[in-house]
Formats: sequence, structure tokens, C-alpha cells
Amino acid sequence: MATGTATHKQQQSKQPVTELLSAGTVALDAGDKAQALKIFKHAAARDPYDEQVWWALLKVFDQPEDRRVCFENIVAINPYSTDARRGLRAYYDEIERAAQEAALEKERRQLARKLAIRRGIRTFFRGVGMGIGATLVALVLGGIASVIVYGIGLGI
Repeated sequence: MATGTATHKQQQSKQPVTELLSAGTVALDAGDKAQALKIFKHAAARDPYDEQVWWALLKVFDQPEDRRVCFENIVAINPYSTDARRGLRAYYDEIERAAQEAALEKERRQLARKLAIRRGIRTFFRGVGMGIGATLVALVLGGIASVIVYGIGLGI
């Protein structure tokens, strides 16, 4: 079986890029994304200046960074490819949108932290005020009680 694999690899390395693209498409249509990726990568190694190779790789890449590389290569090969430029613009728009969302989230967290600090300070001073108020009430009531108790005891 090892010789069969070696023979298959030798045949694959001699295959024209168009045959590799066809084989990769067949694998992709059969649901074998990993095999299609392997074949398309081999095609890219054979001819990195073939625009169709990069379009084929776009079909199997899921990661935005991998897709960006494909779009950039297509634009480098064919500067007039509006679809590739559109895909590249969408990638950069998504990056910008994510950065704006991250900045807004950071700002929201900072604002929430400031509000929590203000609430804490307000609660603290409200507690201090209530404590002082309770102390004053206790002093007044204590004084009245003292006058009543001692005033009666002195015969007043």
C-alpha cells in the first residue's frame, strides 16, 4: 500500500493544475473537505499564480485570515477582479467593525465601573448620614429620658 501511495503522489505531482482543481472539486462535492484542501494546496504549490487555485481554496477555507490571503493573492494576480476586491473589502470592514465593537465594549465597561464607584460612594455617605442622624436622635431621646428620669427623682 505504501508503494501505491508513493505512486499516487508521483502522479499527483505530475498532474496539471486544472486536473488538480477538478479532483479537489470532486472531493469537495463528495463532502471530503480535508482532501479537497490538500489537493487545492498542492495545486497552489504547483502554480501559485493561477487565479482559479485561490478561488478553489476560498471554497474550503473557513478562517477569515486564510480567506484574506486568498483574496489578496487573487487581487495580486488579477487587479481587475471586482469579486476579490469586494471580498477583501468585506474582510477589512469586518475587522473594523469588530475593532469598533471592542472599543465600545471597553468604553461601556469603564462607564459601568465609574457608575458602580459612584453608587458605592453614595451608599457610603448615605450610611454615614443615617448613622449620624440615628446618633443625634439617640442623644436627643437620651437627653429627654434623662430629664424625665432624673427630673422626677429630684422632685421637680
